Amino acid sequence: GELLDILQTLDAQKTFRSYECTSLYQYAVKFLKLSEDSAFNLIAVARKSVELPALKEEIKSGQLSLTKARKLCSVITPDNQAKWLDFAKTVTSKALEREIARENPKASVDDKATYIAWDRLKLELGISEECMQKLKRVQDLESQRLQKAVDFEGTLSAALDVYLEKCDPVKKAQRINVKKAQRLPVKNTKVDALRPVLRRVEGEQSGQRNKRRKSCPAELKQSVDLRDGRRCTHHDTQNDRCNSTRWLDIHHIIAVKDGGSNTLENLTTLCRAHHQIEHLNL
Repeated sequence: GELLDILQTLDAQKTFRSYECTSLYQYAVKFLKLSEDSAFNLIAVARKSVELPALKEEIKSGQLSLTKARKLCSVITPDNQAKWLDFAKTVTSKALEREIARENPKASVDDKATYIAWDRLKLELGISEECMQKLKRVQDLESQRLQKAVDFEGTLSAALDVYLEKCDPVKKAQRINVKKAQRLPVKNTKVDALRPVLRRVEGEQSGQRNKRRKSCPAELKQSVDLRDGRRCTHHDTQNDRCNSTRWLDIHHIIAVKDGGSNTLENLTTLCRAHHQIEHLNL
């Protein structure tokens, strides 16, 4: 119960960022030395208990185990909390799990990946019937294309390849660079001679306009993505780079208000948490 109080305070005040942790989960594993499963369960219950204080009180009183409380998180609400808490205290964990699965089938399977060899993982997840139909359709198409039976792993790999080729910003930047390299340069000596003058005039005109923060051109963003690999560039005190590849922002190393410009050298990729930490430290 005391640990849940601590986690709630850390989460509300984002104190974990003072330890260069981008999430409460990372802090719980790295500094509180909790196992990954324990950290996940405790944080889920701590956050649910903000909405439902009675959940934490039952744990503190010893009437409810953390395991049962974690299972309840997927179905318990302010309206039904009395029913679920009373039920959970009187049945076994297995019986509670069955009732939750009946109430919320999606919550009966937790998404997880477990190593079964050094380069192989076992993936467990629950999916809808519609999603399964899509998977089988892709499996049929891939089997037809290769003229051989393709298993689920091959089907997922093919679908992911197509998605990444189309939507991954790094691959998009690579394609653009290849296209640029394939273009033959067209020389125009008159235009080349006028370019320095045009740049100076443009600079003078831009200085006369109201100073507004300009958005980064798409081409510049692509260059940043290509250089940073769409991964946070923050390094901690041990010089370990952040592993985050989602919720990414482009950060100005020298702030625009301090004269920083939209140049490749002045831009870097940060995850949302490290971006916020960076601005808090300025």
